[in-house]
Amino acid sequence: MKSKSGDPAFDRALIAELKRIITVIPVDPGFKFVNAKNAGATPETIVNGTKGTVLIGLRLVNELLKPSQGGITVACVLAHECGHIFQFFSADQYYERLSGPTERLRELHADVLAGYYLAKKMGSDPGAMRDVLRAFIALGAYENASPDDHGSPGQRCAALDKGYTLSLGGQTFESSAREGASYVRGL
Repeated sequence: MKSKSGDPAFDRALIAELKRIITVIPVDPGFKFVNAKNAGATPETIVNGTKGTVLIGLRLVNELLKPSQGGITVACVLAHECGHIFQFFSADQYYERLSGPTERLRELHADVLAGYYLAKKMGSDPGAMRDVLRAFIALGAYENASPDDHGSPGQRCAALDKGYTLSLGGQTFESSAREGASYVRGL
């Protein structure tokens, strides 16, 4: 794990995005780069003075920064991981309440929370949201039996859209988290 990607301009842009995310999603995680093609979150505190840690996969970020994916997708993935940090430490115990035979409910709920953030970041810009949805279709899979199931591409897009529309509709983050938890159980 490391604190810097090796690209100072990228690090500054990522730090600025992370600061925006935590003004919307009420968390205070540490952030570390890992050499992986995935991102993750852990309730373990690795960075002093924070609560939980978001692990940012450099290979994943480099893939998502390709023009076909759109840089907004990186913001969505980071918000998704911050959504997991929220689940870990929420007084509403979302991490426990959304447990099941797979990770699907937790993952889809984090997608709802990421969608909520995207609406705060972009407003009602359908073009940027289409880029994110295209990327999430590519990231989604049909792995119902896998313990790591994140949901099908359609479920992931529906969860993102739910958070996006809740945010645009003026819901608070907390009420959106509650409604999102109920919503993902029906997907």
